[in-house]
Amino acid sequence: MFRALAIISLVTLLSACNLYVVDSSAPVLTTSQMTKSADSTEAITPPPPLPKPVAGSEQIAFMDKTTAHLEGCRFLSMMRLTHRGNFEDGLILLRNGAYAINANMMVPVRLVEMADPISGLHYYHVRLMRCPMQNLSAES
Repeated sequence: MFRALAIISLVTLLSACNLYVVDSSAPVLTTSQMTKSADSTEAITPPPPLPKPVAGSEQIAFMDKTTAHLEGCRFLSMMRLTHRGNFEDGLILLRNGAYAINANMMVPVRLVEMADPISGLHYYHVRLMRCPMQNLSAES
């Protein structure tokens, strides 16, 4: 009986013991000070620059998966991109990335243009392909 009571009291003592350390030397910010500091940081950060297309990246086009296989295109990689801003600017970033790994066609898996202008978040998911140039020049 004594052992059970000792074990229960020991478990209760150990489980109920919490130690909190409060640093009283740190300054406490009020709500008005926090909003002033948030406003000042927003005014300092400039908007991100608009993306510029790399020379040659404007020739990268979209193609469906069946046509890519029939034309003898080779799969290189998948690319996923999330972009906040203009949808066309995201396409420029997508083409720049495809050009960097030597792809000349993209097969869209999922392109999502958000209707909410406030968030402006867009999602791009494509398969990057390398197609023979003679097949592409015959279509043009």
